[in-house]
Amino acid sequence: PADAIPLWKKALQIMEAGVRSAIASQKAGTRKEKCQAYCRLSSTISNFLLGLPSAAESGVFSSARDAILLDIENIYQTIQNEVHLRGLERQMDFMTLCGIARCVSLSCISMLLSEIQTVAAIEAIAVSFPRVSNGEKGATEKKGTPRQNSSALAGVSATLGTKPNTHAAGFMPGIGTHYLTSLHGCSSDVQDLVSVCVQDVYTTFGNILHNKVVSSKDAELGTST
Repeated sequence: PADAIPLWKKALQIMEAGVRSAIASQKAGTRKEKCQAYCRLSSTISNFLLGLPSAAESGVFSSARDAILLDIENIYQTIQNEVHLRGLERQMDFMTLCGIARCVSLSCISMLLSEIQTVAAIEAIAVSFPRVSNGEKGATEKKGTPRQNSSALAGVSATLGTKPNTHAAGFMPGIGTHYLTSLHGCSSDVQDLVSVCVQDVYTTFGNILHNKVVSSKDAELGTST
C-alpha cells in the first residue's frame, strides 16, 4: 500500500543509521560482529515494539504518524543493549502499577462520596481530589523507584497512545494538568480504567451538587409557601 512506503523508508533509515553507528563504535569486535550484534538488538527492540498496542487501538490519530515514527526512531537510538530494554520494560511496569494504585484511590473516593453526607467531609474530599487524580509531582524520583529521564520512555508512551491532552516531557505533574499526564508508559487498559474512575468521581460530584441545588430550591419553595 502507498501508506506503507513512508514506514518502510523510515525503517530503512533507522537500520542504516544504526549499522553505521555500530560499525563506527569503539566496541570490541570486527565490523561484521558489530553489525550482527546491532541486527540482533534491533530484532529484539522490534519484537518489543510489536508487543505494544497499535496507534489505532490506542486512539492516536493518523495525523500523529510522523511524531510516532520520530519516537520510534528515538527508541532505536536510545536503547544500546538489552539491559537498557529491560530497564525500559521495568519503568513501564512501574507506571502501570502507579496507574492501578490511582484507580484504587479514585475508587475509594467514589465510595466515600456515595456514603458521606456531611458538607465539610465532602469539601475535604473535593480538595484532595486534584492531587489524587494527577499524582504527586516528583513521585517517580523518590529513592528506590524508577525515574523517567529517558527519551525512550517518552517514545514508548507515544507508541502506547497516551490519551489526548497529555504532556510528553516525562515528569510527574502538579495540580492543573491532565490526569493521564504522569502515566506515560502505563498499560493502555489501565489508562482507560483511570479515565473511567475519574469520570465516575466527577459524575458523583455532579450528582451531589444537583441534589444540593434541588434541596435548596425545595427549601426555598417550602419557606415561601
